[in-house]
Amino acid sequence: MTVLINLELLEKHEACQAAVDWFMENFPNGISIDVSHNGYQIGILMNPATRKWLPWLWSEDILPMWKMSRISFRNANLEGVNLRNANLRFANFRNANLEGANLENVDLSFANLRYANLKNVDFQSANLESANLLSANLEGANLLFATLQGANLEGVIYNQYTVWDTGLNCNDAPPMNWPGG
Repeated sequence: MTVLINLELLEKHEACQAAVDWFMENFPNGISIDVSHNGYQIGILMNPATRKWLPWLWSEDILPMWKMSRISFRNANLEGVNLRNANLRFANFRNANLEGANLENVDLSFANLRYANLKNVDFQSANLESANLLSANLEGANLLFATLQGANLEGVIYNQYTVWDTGLNCNDAPPMNWPGG
């Protein structure tokens, strides 16, 4: 299945002027996207210029949101990406840069986040059960209401701005220096 995104479609969905201007500058004749598989979605996410528009395209049902479980984003630069509510079970983000990303309510159970840059990431209500966060940088991350049971937190980096109210029983996690104690 192919979706044609052009000025007419953007106006029909009342896209903001900044999106219309950017789109017309980059795709003056429109763009045809094959949405029969998740490849288009990964391509859009990997491009810093296009990734900011993907959540809007999903919310308007212009493009389908494919699950991204088991996909490798190893070493990817996904800085500032908005993947709120995405299914990323078993995904590989080893050494990836997700600084400032919105991962609110995302399923990252069993995901590999080893050595990932997770500074200032919003993990609010995310499922990180059994995720591997070995030596990940969580400085300033929001883990409010996140599920971390069984997660590997060995060597994680954090600071006084990291929000930890997760309900995690510290006995369930490998030894580490917990904030405030």
